[in-house]
Amino acid sequence: MPTFDSAPIIETCAAGVDARLFTSLVRQESNFNPFAIGLDGKAVLKAQPRSYEEAVKTAVNLRRQGIGFSVGLSQVHISNVVRLKMTWQEAFDPCTNLRTGSEIFRGFYTQAVQAGYRSDSAVFAALRGFNSGSVHNPVSNGYAKAILVRIGVAPATPSPSVVSSLPAVAAESARTAPEQDGSSPDMFAAPSTSLFGERRDVLAQAKSASVAVADVAQAGAPQSIETGGAPVVLRASVVP
Repeated sequence: MPTFDSAPIIETCAAGVDARLFTSLVRQESNFNPFAIGLDGKAVLKAQPRSYEEAVKTAVNLRRQGIGFSVGLSQVHISNVVRLKMTWQEAFDPCTNLRTGSEIFRGFYTQAVQAGYRSDSAVFAALRGFNSGSVHNPVSNGYAKAILVRIGVAPATPSPSVVSSLPAVAAESARTAPEQDGSSPDMFAAPSTSLFGERRDVLAQAKSASVAVADVAQAGAPQSIETGGAPVVLRASVVP
């Protein structure tokens, strides 16, 4: 797997999201592998691509087979690659991938704010949305907590309309995103933390084909989110 200094590229390409936060998210998603491919559901690639060319070729073949998957540093889902009319070369480009992933995350943050979450709670809820497709879905609590704990933040499970004393945004978007159903098939299920395995069954919901946020029509249905939104600045308390 290639190695590179993640800090400068994340600060440059994932502008609008706290660099510490998004660095931790990228570690969770791809372990900083720009060629990473994660399949939907429980399927796992026999071997991860070792080069840019191999990654592009693998993505092309998977799409021909009708397989759902996510790619790159921030694991952008194929549905967003198609929706944004990106080439696979662009999707695996580190900066383009980070920019797209951060816009998707900011879109979930905007949705969380519109749903009544504030500040640190909105950040937590946005992480749940990025993973599961719903900012309310408790199945992704473990995912969100892992990302925050890794950067020394002591997260608390949020609920709408609970306002944190610490501001999380520099500005709030005026866009309206409809509130999603917060129900879950298993309210107490612990999400898988596998980078490329079982977690894909919920990750696929988070990154889907259409531009506007849509309600989940059935369990496991892909979920969509408008990209972009308010800048996300994490100012949560640090674990002593």
